[in-house]
Amino acid sequence: IPGRITRDGYIRVVASRYRTQKANREAAIDRLIELVAIALRRQKPRKATKVPAGCCETSHSRQTRHRRKEAATHAAWLRL
Repeated sequence: IPGRITRDGYIRVVASRYRTQKANREAAIDRLIELVAIALRRQKPRKATKVPAGCCETSHSRQTRHRRKEAATHAAWLRL
């Protein structure tokens, strides 16, 4: 609705779908009712989420974890 309010405080709804003024006026009223219904809906509150653990991990710790994983895989192959 913010883009449809004039400086004077009027809500502007335009309809030109039909050939007659009466049909367009009814369409504009229907659209206004929809806009008001949408504006009156309560927005769901935003749920705060935790920051994923992987986003704050440094590249050094990622490399270390990868090296240990590779070493464990290599050791498993040597045991076969």
